[in-house]
Amino acid sequence: MITKAQIVSVDTEYSDYAPELERGNPKLVVRCHTLTEVTRNARRWLNGYVSPASKSKEWGAILDARVLTPKRFHQRYAVPPATYINKDGKTCKWRDDDRIEAVREWKEAHKGVEMLSTTDAAAVEQAVGVIARDERVLVLIDSGDHQVWVQGEWVDKATGLTVPIKCLIDMVPSVDDPIYGKCLADLKTTTNASPRKFARDCYEYGYAIQGAFYLDLYVAATGEDRTDFCHVIQESFPPYELRSPPPLLDGNWIEVGRCQYRAMLAYYCKCLATDTWPGYDADGQWPVTSPEPWMLQQPLATWNEREQEEPETELAGAN
Repeated sequence: MITKAQIVSVDTEYSDYAPELERGNPKLVVRCHTLTEVTRNARRWLNGYVSPASKSKEWGAILDARVLTPKRFHQRYAVPPATYINKDGKTCKWRDDDRIEAVREWKEAHKGVEMLSTTDAAAVEQAVGVIARDERVLVLIDSGDHQVWVQGEWVDKATGLTVPIKCLIDMVPSVDDPIYGKCLADLKTTTNASPRKFARDCYEYGYAIQGAFYLDLYVAATGEDRTDFCHVIQESFPPYELRSPPPLLDGNWIEVGRCQYRAMLAYYCKCLATDTWPGYDADGQWPVTSPEPWMLQQPLATWNEREQEEPETELAGAN
């Protein structure tokens, strides 16, 4: 059960939202991503697991900042100038070389800001331009608040524990909006925005779990009638194809997601209460690697024939 939910801030700076206490501390404020990782492998998460960075994630973070918090974009990202003035007063092509005084001074002035190449900066503006030209997507983005930080508590009946929980919602349309008034929304970037592939992404990455978690926490904080969750989906390469209008998550899927995040919270609380953080294998059982059924359908004769058909390859330098 969710209690004491409230909106902490709107137009939130991610650096304010992101910091966490040490893992395993009951006062750690739990996010949906936390639940996913604990469920996958609690011991790995406890020991500091961070999912590997990828170009897709980096691109998504840049686009999020540019679309949802444009006024602060240049506080987080900077693009080096095309040229610099050398010590002789000549204009030179920019080089990322700290031995050059002008380059060193520019970097010092932008300390703590992430550098974007001119190519990446131009790509971001191209992607934003695609969004800006799509009226149906733009209506959603412009219809309300962005980066809404909501926080509350989860009371677990089985263990009696109360743990803090939070979420950061990309888009919260005005409750009076005639189209999106019952929605919350998230911006997603992908290498393939086709309906079939995105449905698989929703399953693989738990977007329905996230949607239900966000909806329940937000409704607990506001009392508003929010029942739907939708995604602004854009591909991460030219021409930055966009799904339009933004697709809604199926209501049945949100209900399944609701059951899943509650089960995940129960599992997390059990780990806390018992200070037991399971890995991939159950304690006291010797693991066995078993084949999937299709792996046993290949007759042994086929393997023998394959080996006989493969041409022999001479080793380089062999006589």
